[in-house]
Amino acid sequence: HAIVASNTSGLSITKLSEVLPEGIKPRFCGIHFFNPPRYMALVELINTPTTQPVILDQLEAFVTTALGKSVVRAHDTPNFVANRVGIAGMMAT
Repeated sequence: HAIVASNTSGLSITKLSEVLPEGIKPRFCGIHFFNPPRYMALVELINTPTTQPVILDQLEAFVTTALGKSVVRAHDTPNFVANRVGIAGMMAT
């Protein structure tokens, strides 16, 4: 019954899920803590096409209440939201 998550930010969460047993796929998602996690408040949650929506809801509730983090739900794009925004900012500078 556990939620299974990967903290990778450079690999496709969907691709990772493709090799999992069918019983785990609905409970698998991505979770990305920004560095340094102790000081950064933002956490990304990334679903796959087979992730049950209730899993992300439960994980978001835990991350916000127990860990005090802010959650953004990101699309499954390697390097996720903050890396893409950061790169765009650096390029503009």
